[in-house]
Amino acid sequence: MMNLTNFLNLILQNYSKDSLYDIKKSNLGNIFRVEIVEYLKEKIINNERYIIEGSIGKGNWAKVPWVSIFDRFVTESATQGFYIVYLFKADMSGVFLSLNQGVTTFKKHYKSNPEKALQQKANDYIAQLGFIQNDFSTGYINLEINSKASIGNLYQYGSILSKEYIKDCIPTEKALWDDLNCLLDIYNNLSTKQSNISFEYVKEDDEEYYEYEYLNKIREHKVIERNQKLTRQVKEIHGYKCQACGFSFSDLYKEIGDTYIEAHHLTPLSKINEDNVKLNPKTDFAVLCSNCHRMIHRTEYFDNVELFKEKYLKHIII
Repeated sequence: MMNLTNFLNLILQNYSKDSLYDIKKSNLGNIFRVEIVEYLKEKIINNERYIIEGSIGKGNWAKVPWVSIFDRFVTESATQGFYIVYLFKADMSGVFLSLNQGVTTFKKHYKSNPEKALQQKANDYIAQLGFIQNDFSTGYINLEINSKASIGNLYQYGSILSKEYIKDCIPTEKALWDDLNCLLDIYNNLSTKQSNISFEYVKEDDEEYYEYEYLNKIREHKVIERNQKLTRQVKEIHGYKCQACGFSFSDLYKEIGDTYIEAHHLTPLSKINEDNVKLNPKTDFAVLCSNCHRMIHRTEYFDNVELFKEKYLKHIII
């Protein structure tokens, strides 16, 4: 059965020779895109939160193949944000487990020197994290890239934290999972810090209704509700009429109100940041108008729209 140790060994032993032939005829593509992805999804706790993808290249073999784990509250692709990734060295002498950055955005906005910009941002993230546990290295990693034009070159500078595994010396399955789970905790920690920084600049009125210990939870909740892919799915499933008061923006505002409504995540605050936060757009969300959404945050009926309606909206005929 495929596991992390087997997977890493298999790639390091076979990638160089397989890459001499047609990419479409190699079984490595299926291993990257399907087998290891399904394995990680099965093993990672709270996997609804994460998107997992693997790639050996599109059409042509990648110099640096990868398997990435994206926190959907941070990013859903390798083009932006930060994410966890296994990056295989170009000469297949080893592989890095790295908390890395979306280099495409930096390449676009910092054309003259994206490497420097990536390093500076990595240093900022490292400073936010403070003490780093479990022997992770910080900053630049050497992927044995001999071309500055290669996207793999930027991965080297985008690394925030990393641990290198050497070919023929791959650790045990337990050791690999200890490292990955530790980095997942760090990833979550950095994600929370980013959401806190964001909300410091945009103070929400309803935050004054929560004790200090709950502020991180309410901010995390709002990050969930602002995930574009999730909220789009929620609205497609539940429609565009408030499930509490029945208000429709399109009825009042005509065409400018079409398809406007807010998604409300039903997970209670006590469950935020725990292992089983649910993200099913059909069962774990409701759609609310702006007023009801703000008001439900101020009640104990955070997770139950029907009870909120019964308590506060009896006078409204829907």
